[in-house]
Amino acid sequence: MGKKKVSAPVDIRGATSGFLRASTAAARKEYGDANMCVMGEAGRIVVGLPLPGLAMEYLLVNDAFPLSRMTQIVGTEGTCKSALCFEIARWFKQNTGITYLFENETKYSPDFAQSIIGYTDAEDDMECFAHYPCDSLEDWQSKVQYTLGQIREMMVKKTAANPKPMGRVFPVLFVLDSISGKLSRESAQRIEKDGYAGRQHPVEALSITNFLKKIPQDFEEWPISFVAVNHLKPTKSATGAIERNKA
Repeated sequence: MGKKKVSAPVDIRGATSGFLRASTAAARKEYGDANMCVMGEAGRIVVGLPLPGLAMEYLLVNDAFPLSRMTQIVGTEGTCKSALCFEIARWFKQNTGITYLFENETKYSPDFAQSIIGYTDAEDDMECFAHYPCDSLEDWQSKVQYTLGQIREMMVKKTAANPKPMGRVFPVLFVLDSISGKLSRESAQRIEKDGYAGRQHPVEALSITNFLKKIPQDFEEWPISFVAVNHLKPTKSATGAIERNKA
C-alpha cells in the first residue's frame, strides 16, 4: 500500500511568511521583548536624531543618529575626536536633549566645549551639558552606571521629589573621553607602592571588556546614546603594511 502524498500549499511563500510572523509574535509576547521582530518590522524600532547634513548621512550611511546604541570614535592624536563629541552634543541640544561628559583625561576646556555646543544664555540660564571628571577606570564606570540608573528612574518613576515624571520623551547623550584615559586604582596603587610603572597584567583591558559586555543592554529601549572616544595606534608590520590598532 503506497504512502499518501501531501502537496505543498499553492502560496508556499505566503504560508512560510505567516508562520515566521506568528512564531515571532508568540516569542515577543512570551519574553516581553519588543525588539523581537521580523526583518520588515526592524526599521520601526530604530529611534534617532536627525543628522545635520548630507556629509554626516554619507559617513554614517543613515539619516539619523541612533539612540539606545553605543558608538566608538577612534582616531589618532590631534584629529578632533573631542570636538566631534561636542558637535554631537550640539545635535542633542537642538533636539531638547542633554549631555553628560565623563571626562577621563583631565583636559576639559569649557570654552572649547561652549564654542561648539553654544553658550548658555544668561537670561534663561538653560543648561544642556554636564561635566563629570573621572580619576580612574573604576570611577568612570561607577559614574556611568549611577547616572544611567538615576536618569531611568527620574524619567519614569513617580516619587515625592518627582511627582510628575516626564517619561522617555527627550534624548540623552553620554560621552566618555576617553575609554582608556586613566589607570585602574589597582595599577595606580602598584605604581605608588613601587615608585615606577613596570610591566604588568593588563587589568584595565579586562575590566573595560567586561564592562562593555554588560552596559549596552542597559541602554536598550531608552532614548540614551553612549559615545566613547578611543585612540588609534597605527603600527608598521614586518612587511611594511600599516596596521590600525586601538586600545
